[in-house]
Amino acid sequence: SSYISLACSYREAINDLESITGFSFDTLHIIGGGSLNDYLNQLTADITGKTVIAGPQEATSLGTIAMQILYHDPGQTLGSLRKIIAKTLQPKVFEPRKDFNADSLYSGYLRNKDYENSLS
Repeated sequence: SSYISLACSYREAINDLESITGFSFDTLHIIGGGSLNDYLNQLTADITGKTVIAGPQEATSLGTIAMQILYHDPGQTLGSLRKIIAKTLQPKVFEPRKDFNADSLYSGYLRNKDYENSLS
């Protein structure tokens, strides 16, 4: 399924990022339109083994509004605006399921990717 492939590609990118930076991430934030796809968000949590926080859908607009507020009201801080947004919007939280066969799916994804790369 393309959803499985996408969730596996997220895991691969996160693994690479953690390896390069030396940091480990427990939580993924998915924002914008993709945050509305509950199936993909749960699959991403399952395959990555990370908590997924989905939302806000209108992250770009909220960022633009926040920057305008900071410009017009120098007394505000980015931190205070983030707190206001967090209180106003309730993101959905997806926890990885323990009984999910993530490693098997991910191994299959990597084998398929290696096979496709060998063809080119």
